[in-house]
Amino acid sequence: MRSLAYGFVSTPDSMDLEEITRPFVFPHAGTGSGGTQSGDMESIVRIGDWAVGARYNVEPEPPGRRVECTVVHADCFKIYTSCAGSDSNAMQYLWFFSLWRQPWNRTKTVQNMRPLPREDFLCSKSAVCYVLGKLGMPNLTARLPWEIVSNIFAFSRDAVLWRAARAVTIAYERRNHEYAQQALVPVLEIKAWQRGDECPELLESPTGEDELVRFTIDSQGINQIERIEKATGLQPSYAVQDQEYLAAEQRELQSVKVIFKYGRARLVLPDGHPGFTTWNMLRHPPPPRRSAGLHDGLSDWVDNGTPLTRMCGEVVPANRFQIAYIEGATGITFIFDKNFLAHIHAHTPKSTVAELPHDTHVLKQLGGTAMEQFSHLACVYLPLPPGEKLLAIGWGTDGRTHRIRRPGLIAYTRLAGTVFIGYLMPLSSPCISVSEEPDVLFTRLQVSFVSGFGAYSTKPVSEFQYSDKIRNVPREMTFGQAEAFRLTSYAPLDDIVRLDLVEEPRNGTLRGLIFHYRNGAQRAVGQYQIGYHSLKTYQHPKCLCLKRERQQTARPVPQGIRATASPSCEEGHETHIRKQGCACYPLTGYLRAQFDSDSISLRFAHRDFKLADAMEGPVPAPPIFQPL
Repeated sequence: MRSLAYGFVSTPDSMDLEEITRPFVFPHAGTGSGGTQSGDMESIVRIGDWAVGARYNVEPEPPGRRVECTVVHADCFKIYTSCAGSDSNAMQYLWFFSLWRQPWNRTKTVQNMRPLPREDFLCSKSAVCYVLGKLGMPNLTARLPWEIVSNIFAFSRDAVLWRAARAVTIAYERRNHEYAQQALVPVLEIKAWQRGDECPELLESPTGEDELVRFTIDSQGINQIERIEKATGLQPSYAVQDQEYLAAEQRELQSVKVIFKYGRARLVLPDGHPGFTTWNMLRHPPPPRRSAGLHDGLSDWVDNGTPLTRMCGEVVPANRFQIAYIEGATGITFIFDKNFLAHIHAHTPKSTVAELPHDTHVLKQLGGTAMEQFSHLACVYLPLPPGEKLLAIGWGTDGRTHRIRRPGLIAYTRLAGTVFIGYLMPLSSPCISVSEEPDVLFTRLQVSFVSGFGAYSTKPVSEFQYSDKIRNVPREMTFGQAEAFRLTSYAPLDDIVRLDLVEEPRNGTLRGLIFHYRNGAQRAVGQYQIGYHSLKTYQHPKCLCLKRERQQTARPVPQGIRATASPSCEEGHETHIRKQGCACYPLTGYLRAQFDSDSISLRFAHRDFKLADAMEGPVPAPPIFQPL
């Protein structure tokens, strides 16, 4: 579906508005707002779930003045103007509301855009009633408790109903706001502020250097400003999906001011200011100082006894970090989007199902409604059962630079040993050791993929204990003719006490395998998406029987692999091929899987790494909705 947008253009010294239209994809393309400068590309960025839009180069741009713009979807614009009017005051408020969702001006990070956190349920009851009345259901909200309505929103965030209700909500807010003067206050003079306050609480006297100024940011921009003490170490915390945090030292805030209006706030950065780094963790690690390298020494890991945060990828002043806090996690899911790592999710009792970052172009939870947009995603699962611990993790290189495209990671755990995650690299390419015994893994979000990967451990490294385990691709993966740059995983097949077959719930085709070993270790081979894929469990299996099978559906699909396992095989192991499409493999030696979002190939090897046989077959993609 393609639609039009209304763009509002303004300069800092003139509030003149100009309406422009431009087609763009709605609603699943990324969108947003921010400053434009000469040379900026016309990137589509996100401003939240309420409206979508694009950034434009505005010509001619007056010399010495920077143009800011924000874009509102045409349908939302019509709904807003029908309720709030289209006079200059109404347009001014819409421009103010949309643009100030960005927490600071010159909104430029390494990707030249800044998507916002996912929007909460911010529709007013009167606005929902208004929209439902237009749809012929005026009494629906009167019959349902408001808590039920908010729960309905949680399961249908992207429905047009909520976008329309949000536009009406903003129009009603405009009616309650008379014209307000704005106040400009230096950050270092502010003690506290909460959204809705017209003015901040000011400091009575300057504070010491042992305090930080923390900004809480959500889908509406800055929500809170407060003073906190410097943390002495990493505080236990979970990733937050609907907020981000910026904690800055006073030296970083020199000449930075905050502008207040209509109970909202926005940072005003001086010319040349690089911007800030935000984390989706309340008490986050210190930012990385430099990129990790192949030949780093202890001085690159520890500074005067204090552990350093390490990261692969270009280190820039302004970043947007997403964390996976692995203390107490039962497993880690690595989500790959096409040729890139998209997200890392730590499974905890509070967050059991992996989600993509809330501001990527894919908006649904993994395991939600089958849509074409999900067909290219692949989930790689690293189990962390009781007694297991992640001891080291490394990031792949091409021999010189960090691999951001088609990345490969190597982890070393206490029970499972060396585990490969991601795209198989050339066997001669070494890995950079990022961390030993990490407490936090984090990624730098760049639109819908990761442009940096890092880790932090509260334990200072006095000597390297595990880094040698992750410097090179495991020898067990080198058998046969492996395809470089495919998602790859492997597992030893001895001492297995349980086997879980990971199956596509719609048709039962094989997506992956989870092996449970006698020592308590677990390994996942292929894909496993918790909360979506179904498991079929076999105790003490001795063989794995595979069969190619074409699905009987109305539309043609490629052949898939079905699998079963048992303590013995009735047909025997004297031959692997008993009939067309069938093969039986003893669970001994090694197994390597190479896969993507819709296919998996399995290769078996003996204990001496000699290739035994292979079974390959695509896995049918989820059905997509087609017009009747």
